[in-house]
Amino acid sequence: MKTGLCALLMATGFGLTWARATERPYPPLIAPLYQILEDFRLVNGYGPFATMTKQRDEIVLEGTADGLVWVPYVLPWKPQALNGRPRQVAPHQPRVDWQFWFAALSDYRREPWFIAMVQRLLEGSGPVESLFEVNPFPDRPPLAIRARLYSYRFTTPAERAATGNWWAREPIGNYLPPVRLGSADRNPGGL
Repeated sequence: MKTGLCALLMATGFGLTWARATERPYPPLIAPLYQILEDFRLVNGYGPFATMTKQRDEIVLEGTADGLVWVPYVLPWKPQALNGRPRQVAPHQPRVDWQFWFAALSDYRREPWFIAMVQRLLEGSGPVESLFEVNPFPDRPPLAIRARLYSYRFTTPAERAATGNWWAREPIGNYLPPVRLGSADRNPGGL
């Protein structure tokens, strides 16, 4: 009995450690034992997010007062500033930041909440503006809003030492082209 329990605990510990430390398949000697245990759901990844990616696409929402200079809206928990250290949020669930992450996996036309949020920002809605860490347009709403898509990844230790940045990003393109209130002919979201 003790031998079986010991083997189970060792396999569990190994399985969890291996899953977190590497993205490679289990070693040939361990794989069959792990497969037997996995059938009982004693040792396995939890839920749809058992492993997280080291690179992710992020939406950066920007507004402009003059059509020339674009200023970002900053969400409190989302990777955005390149030198911004990742924050610990558990057990808090930053819903808007989380929704932005999922929206980046889709097209804005399939995200009605995103279009509604942009419309409210263009209207100067205080409750919607308060979702952001800083309102870059405190005196009056922006003339237009756009959303750019970037691929973010953690910097390497050497990059971090040289630049002080936690993140590196590469532009992917527009997520939402510039939109204004009242210009439905040019507004893909029908604002």
